[in-house]
Amino acid sequence: MGGWSVTVFGVLGPKDSAGGMVGEEAFEARAPSPTGSSSANSAKSRIALMFHGVGDVPSGIPAAERPYWISKSFFREIVDLVRSREFEHEVVLTFDDGNSTDLFAASELVQAGLKGHFFVLAGRMGTPGYLDSVSAREIVQAGMEVGLHGHSHVNWRANHSSDWKREIGEARS
Repeated sequence: MGGWSVTVFGVLGPKDSAGGMVGEEAFEARAPSPTGSSSANSAKSRIALMFHGVGDVPSGIPAAERPYWISKSFFREIVDLVRSREFEHEVVLTFDDGNSTDLFAASELVQAGLKGHFFVLAGRMGTPGYLDSVSAREIVQAGMEVGLHGHSHVNWRANHSSDWKREIGEARS
């Protein structure tokens, strides 16, 4: 059974250099490579770099999510690093929440010859600061993968049965 196999070595924040990492945690799974290779039998483990937003934070983004945004220049520095160096681990680039800046990120990845995995929140699609269905299709047409991150940005550990129906069932439709 295929699934995500990722090794996470840390999180880069706005004050970190693109070569520095903070924290260390690991877990195993299988994932496509950032360059599009889908060799599920690859012995190389993966590092996942997860992004939330790139560039200026639109006014509609909740205050709790604003610290997780990075500048465009820092993002370009990370993309250049991933593109230009050979790492012991394969690097997978993911983007959460379906922010409108994902269009910029996808464009930068295309220019670098890399692939990204974008996870949208269905309940936010089409609202100010977030992707709409046309934008999500543009990202797919650019060669990226788009998946579902649920309906709303909620704590899934505290969900009630009605929350699960919305987060999984309604979000897919």
